[in-house]
Amino acid sequence: MRVRATVCMVGALGLMASCGRTGFTFEDDGFGDGGLEAGDDTPDGPGQDDGIPPDPESDDPYDPELDPPLAESCGDGVAEPGEVCFMPEVTFWSRLDPCALDIGDIDGDGHLDVATPNSDFDHVESPDNLTSVLYGNGLGQLSEPVPYISGDDIPVGVSLGDVDANGSLDMVVVNSDAGSLSVMLNFGQQQMGDAGRVVAGSNPVIADLGDIDRDGVLDVAVAASDEVRIAFGRGDGNFEPSQSLSVPGGLWAAHLADLDADGAADLIVSNTSDVSLHVWLAGVGGELQAMGRLDMPGMPLGITDADVNADGHLDLLVAYTFGMAVMLGDGKGNLELAEQIEAGLDPRDIAVADFDRDGVLDAAVVNSTSQDITLLLGQGGGRFEYEATYAVGTLPSGIEAGDFNSDGVPDMVVSNQLSNTIGLVLSNP
Repeated sequence: MRVRATVCMVGALGLMASCGRTGFTFEDDGFGDGGLEAGDDTPDGPGQDDGIPPDPESDDPYDPELDPPLAESCGDGVAEPGEVCFMPEVTFWSRLDPCALDIGDIDGDGHLDVATPNSDFDHVESPDNLTSVLYGNGLGQLSEPVPYISGDDIPVGVSLGDVDANGSLDMVVVNSDAGSLSVMLNFGQQQMGDAGRVVAGSNPVIADLGDIDRDGVLDVAVAASDEVRIAFGRGDGNFEPSQSLSVPGGLWAAHLADLDADGAADLIVSNTSDVSLHVWLAGVGGELQAMGRLDMPGMPLGITDADVNADGHLDLLVAYTFGMAVMLGDGKGNLELAEQIEAGLDPRDIAVADFDRDGVLDAAVVNSTSQDITLLLGQGGGRFEYEATYAVGTLPSGIEAGDFNSDGVPDMVVSNQLSNTIGLVLSNP
């Protein structure tokens, strides 16, 4: 169950520090009626546009040496099995420092939207802490970022889920400096409100939502610098006081997935300082049983779950220092490192989908230093092969897969932190 490796590492705190930057000048925000006032006086939902979006022509990341040409069969509107058809990235202004992202139909219009925290560490864009939503129209386009005041310093992560059981997606925002989670409830009509706080420990980074205690209500887990915090949901948008699981080291991501197929979300945490994953299985009433640590071949960051070998059991894909690690599950909570696949420079996160529509799951790895996406096509049995590399913006930090242009093929969406953009790599079958 363990694989030993020795690597040169940087700490999680150093990585998290890249989730904010200084030295940039923006127009000051004005405040009125509890919301942001637009620099161009154009209203856009509960918040309004602020500042000046980048010139699309100057922010074009297209690189012909990276983005492969489309196959001759692409562009005919027919998604053929095995066909890989993706256009160069198109970008949408996100406000300052989109450090992460999550996707879902937030406004209930049937189209995917993007939520992203604006990790403005020095508040050079706004005196308030903001988390923005870019609303999708189903045609491969996103709205200007609608900012919501998420309260505490400094938002670096966001998770979407229906925490008050009203049928709409709410936001849980991770605040690194404050050591808290902000719960933002969805009131409909693109309106969101601050519903309270959850203690999240020192310098939390990535949280996840899932039903740990099998009561039908979403709970939350968040990785802090040397502990994991668990808070059980009450079903009304509030959470019980968080409980602490001490884990020495520099933790990065908390991930919830049902590894032992008992209906309860189990906990997996990536530890950057001891180069490992820590696993807990959820028992009766949400009690967590420690299963020990799994040594990784490099410093682990983002964690994604999917049944990549089609055996009926959840597996894990982990972005680590040199690429993607495939951890196959046995349905009993055990994981085995089955494959290591090279990606770009400093892989950060992974999205899983059947990108080529051949019935086998594929993986897209976003690489923060090489500023690109590595597309790996699934070969069955949990094996992957390199297919293509797509250029994206500066310091990409997160990636998700979803159909943003309504053509039936998953697209890729990336948070480009230092470009201040959300990027879409759209399919073109």
